[in-house]
Amino acid sequence: MFTGNTSAIHGSDYTFTVLNYVNYTHTVTATMNGVSVSVSDNGNGTYTVPNVTGSLVISATSIPNSYNITFATSTGVTLPSSANAVFGTDYIVALPMEEHYTVSVTSVMSGNNVVPYSIENGAVKIAGSNITGAIVITFDRTQSYASVSVIGTGADAATGYTAYATPDNSYTLNLALDNLYDFTVTAKVNDTDVNLTVSDSSYTIAASDVKTGSIVFTVNKALKISGITVYEYVGVGSQSVWLIVNETSKLIQGSVYAIDGNNMFWSEKYSGYCTLKISSAQPTVAASQLSIATADVVSVNYSKDVNMTGKLDANDAQLVYDIYNALYSDFGTVTAEKFLRADVNGSRNINMEDASAIINTILQGA
Repeated sequence: MFTGNTSAIHGSDYTFTVLNYVNYTHTVTATMNGVSVSVSDNGNGTYTVPNVTGSLVISATSIPNSYNITFATSTGVTLPSSANAVFGTDYIVALPMEEHYTVSVTSVMSGNNVVPYSIENGAVKIAGSNITGAIVITFDRTQSYASVSVIGTGADAATGYTAYATPDNSYTLNLALDNLYDFTVTAKVNDTDVNLTVSDSSYTIAASDVKTGSIVFTVNKALKISGITVYEYVGVGSQSVWLIVNETSKLIQGSVYAIDGNNMFWSEKYSGYCTLKISSAQPTVAASQLSIATADVVSVNYSKDVNMTGKLDANDAQLVYDIYNALYSDFGTVTAEKFLRADVNGSRNINMEDASAIINTILQGA
């Protein structure tokens, strides 16, 4: 463990060298003629006993140095806790596990020096002989999945879907379809259109199309309008009041159909939602005009109380007659609801039979 002369000149200093000085911490002691004497550490692996005047006995203990191991990342890897590594003893730390990511080592450095390492069984290994100073291990991660998102006017039909897809494995999106709407579904993988296999309310991307990156489903919905019918309700001078009826829809509690943002009424006689529009030409209704609004349903009351006074009398028949004779050309004085109540026989237009039905009811009750 020591090198140097085995004899010393009386009255002179004695200098010796401790082997393996680097990377070890040494404790050196000496006795002269059985009495402890001071030993000076020269800082270069040599030690000196001053003014030797008798026999020397030198002893030493050597402990390998311990160095701090820290970790870094620029990509959000969850890092291990800092640790210590000992010179001469291999240091091993497991690669962090990141769901949906592959974690790799980008560098192992001690100051400006590159430290050799290996990856064995999912762990980073640094040989003990290379642990000669504080070390920084830097990790990075790369995406190993396809992120899944759903956009579009019908995106709310996709609930509880998995936000990640495994490359080279098929991915299925399930939708809770509402039979009030027509749905269209498309998908892109990394901005490239892919085909979907459709089964009922399930839409599947083939395994060969699922790649690392992103999957975006676009789900759009439009209200079904196959049951919309338009009738000429009553003339108002050069224009007409047109009755628009969604004859195939069911009454929805807490929701109503709306056209251009205006809520429709529910009519038992028409078995659907209805509204009125004044124009010179028969209006058309496009899907883009329809929506579902959250609101209390207003049902058309066909009790023949057309003027909505709470009682049935000749004034109700008179109002129907006036409507039929085009005394009202807008829904200001007489509201759309009163216009709708005027079709007491459910013929989808206003005529004198509606006024006669009111009179007959009044006479029968007299």
